Amino acid sequence: MALKIVETQRLYRQIADQLRTAIQSGEWKVGERLPAERDLAKQLGVSRPSVREALIALEVEGFVEVRTGSGVYVREGPARSSAAAVAPHPAEWGPLELIRARRVLEGEIAAIAATSAKRKDIAAMAQCVDAAMPTMASCRCRATATSIRPSCSPAATAC
Repeated sequence: MALKIVETQRLYRQIADQLRTAIQSGEWKVGERLPAERDLAKQLGVSRPSVREALIALEVEGFVEVRTGSGVYVREGPARSSAAAVAPHPAEWGPLELIRARRVLEGEIAAIAATSAKRKDIAAMAQCVDAAMPTMASCRCRATATSIRPSCSPAATAC
């Protein structure tokens, strides 16, 4: 028997799924105001910030409109079409997924930059690396984000 990977779902996503299902089933009509965050949190047994995150997700998807000072209203938008109703949920992106995406993109960007670089660009980069090497060797673990400078002058790379 083949086992499937178990995917955990964030709480706000579970709340958004319940609210989306209620909207799609007609529990709230287009233009109707949803209950207050406090009431939704009490009904669902969750915190108000979790409900707020779920409402933001539904707003991004086009299911609701948040009117400051007035409340959250069901809207008739592109997300209410039948094609959008069967579309998969947006992937949950966290810091690790962002790092993975950056690894792929930044490598490709560097490859494109390397293939299109001119001799003067390569010479300038080599000069920067050469200028930074003694400083980086003497700094070791003391380097901070504030010690990084866009210039490659010896004064700018000092610890």
